[in-house]
Amino acid sequence: MPHYFPYDNRNDYPGKITFRSFAPPVPEVNLPGIKNLFKDTIKAFKEGSGGLQDDFEKRAAGIKEDRFGRRSAADQIDVGDKYQYGTRSNKRNYSGQRVTLYLPQAITFADQADYESNVQLGTLGAGAEAAINRGQNAGAALATAVRQAQSTFTDLIYGNTGAAGEAARFAATRVANAIPGQTIGNVTASVLRTAVNPNKRTLFRGVNIREFSFQFKMIANSQREAIEIDNIIRFFRTELYPSVVGEGQGTELIGYNFPNLFDIDMKYNNQPVATKIKPVYLRNVTTTYNPSSMGWHADGKPSEVDVTLAFVEERTLNKGDVQRGF
Repeated sequence: MPHYFPYDNRNDYPGKITFRSFAPPVPEVNLPGIKNLFKDTIKAFKEGSGGLQDDFEKRAAGIKEDRFGRRSAADQIDVGDKYQYGTRSNKRNYSGQRVTLYLPQAITFADQADYESNVQLGTLGAGAEAAINRGQNAGAALATAVRQAQSTFTDLIYGNTGAAGEAARFAATRVANAIPGQTIGNVTASVLRTAVNPNKRTLFRGVNIREFSFQFKMIANSQREAIEIDNIIRFFRTELYPSVVGEGQGTELIGYNFPNLFDIDMKYNNQPVATKIKPVYLRNVTTTYNPSSMGWHADGKPSEVDVTLAFVEERTLNKGDVQRGF
């Protein structure tokens, strides 16, 4: 059953945001299949063979996918007859409920990548990096850098180097820094007043998952709208929480089933606005009753309600997602 706010005069403002919850498809699991899977896994480890992995890879290679990455043959999910997990569909299994609210002000999208700064390549790594940038084979470049480092160390120890002045001081400092522990390296650097360039870099590590927050103020103009506000709050709070495994069977302490996901659709005059949002989990519902007044209606309904909803996307984006409108 759909819920709306505002319920009265709902078409006065053409900006709408709709939240629809759905349960992602999951494969059916049968206990004999699980038992066989564990049995063969243990056997493969004991024998030290990759037989089970080979079986998985062979069967996976035979699964054809269309251009959307969907498996053919009714999206059959299996790894052999004795590991049958069932089938699933790509269609949304909506719960039958949706909430449509007015499009709020100040919708924020934050795209962020994760980088690690101050990563030290050292002299060896910097030499290999420079060689690779010049077009040398990566393995050969690294081997050359290692040989150069070993040569510097050997020549200095046996006095075979003709280096003098700055070159000699730097070679001594470099060798001292290669000795385990920091004391010898620090003392050598202090005395010779020479430091090894750590060659720091910033490295890309991944992409952060996007999060969204929407704030709504709801003031009921009728009893029907007050009821809608109650229903909307109950809907979001219900969808935030998971169900328990075996509910009603005395097994509530065993585990949780994941909460449903949400599709969020934002439109103005029936035209999409901003960027699209991947399926999201609802992670926070904050409800404030009567934030600016002390009055309650005769039936116990509040004068106004502020609701803040915080969502987190199910997965990270990539360049292709952005090109498709996300």
